[in-house]
Amino acid sequence: MLRDDAMIWWEGAKLSVDLANLSWDEFKRVFFEQYFTADKRSELKREFLTLKQGSMSVPEYIQKFERGCYFVPLIGRDPEEKLSHFVEGLRPTFKLNVRLAGPKTYREAVDKAM
Repeated sequence: MLRDDAMIWWEGAKLSVDLANLSWDEFKRVFFEQYFTADKRSELKREFLTLKQGSMSVPEYIQKFERGCYFVPLIGRDPEEKLSHFVEGLRPTFKLNVRLAGPKTYREAVDKAM
């Protein structure tokens, strides 16, 4: 659900956007252009590509990882890449435990990391 400035933007955008034919991808493109400059999108992509769990809890890491998938769709939409990138970012002890469990999907890896 949109809030604050995003809701105000959407109310105005509805006047100039053909809602009946607006796809989710088109909505995201228009929204990101409004709220994320090209430089900011590039920065968010770099952050995602170098994301490591570090001192974050597993739920915090999962949240940042899933948010980052929006900015790097080549990883976010490819099940094998998503699984691999997620596991590689885990702290060594979590990474070892998850690898030993042999997850076949991102969801299985998340479950094993928890």
